[in-house]
Amino acid sequence: MIVPGLDDVVTSQIYEHVFANDDHEVGGVLVGTLGSEALPTITGAIPALEARGERASVTFTHEAWATVHATLEHEFPNHQIVGWYHSHPSFGIFLSRHDLFIHENFFSDPRQVAYVVDPQAGTEGVFVWRDGQVVELVQRSTSRPGTGLHRRAEPPPPPVAASPAVAPVGSPAPPAEVTIRSPSSPPPPPSGPVSQGTLSQDPSRAAGPITYLRPSAPSPRGDPRFVRRAALLAGALGAICGVATQLLLG
Repeated sequence: MIVPGLDDVVTSQIYEHVFANDDHEVGGVLVGTLGSEALPTITGAIPALEARGERASVTFTHEAWATVHATLEHEFPNHQIVGWYHSHPSFGIFLSRHDLFIHENFFSDPRQVAYVVDPQAGTEGVFVWRDGQVVELVQRSTSRPGTGLHRRAEPPPPPVAASPAVAPVGSPAPPAEVTIRSPSSPPPPPSGPVSQGTLSQDPSRAAGPITYLRPSAPSPRGDPRFVRRAALLAGALGAICGVATQLLLG
């Protein structure tokens, strides 16, 4: 690239960081020297491993900055932070409003640069200060193939023969675990006719047993035949009692 030393640092250090985490954003700082030239000389990179990386954002926490400065002091003496880098997995090469805020407030020296890489698309670019504005200096393909392009180039897996234990290719994957609870078997209905009965089931126990309720026997008191038979029986009992009384008195 146009920035001195950036190519070597990108291929030897930054690629390892961003391509190994191509499903979310990651970032770090560029280390080198700032001279009289408009662009810095880059000699290394420090990944911000404590930064919180999300799918579409990365946050440099206080812990991340503390680690960056400690690493700068111990591993890069007599060097300074000359810019920063971060990834845009599948989003392309640009600086979002959030990115511009970071660059304008933490890398405001006109010689500091921002490097952006999309590991899935295999593209990268550099942004620099020009007349008080942050502009794109260069954009190109990465020397390492993009992971998204690589995945699309892979041949599809061979078809898998369907079996009772294996779902056909393309069918929705079953859940990890399925528990099927069968309801208890209902008891057999009571013997005899139940046409006059009531079938009752508690709605709060829909899977529970079903209870069959038989009606109680109808009362015979309203039956005319019963009244007539009762009257004859009462008369017979009265005659028997009369005869018995005469025998006892005689």
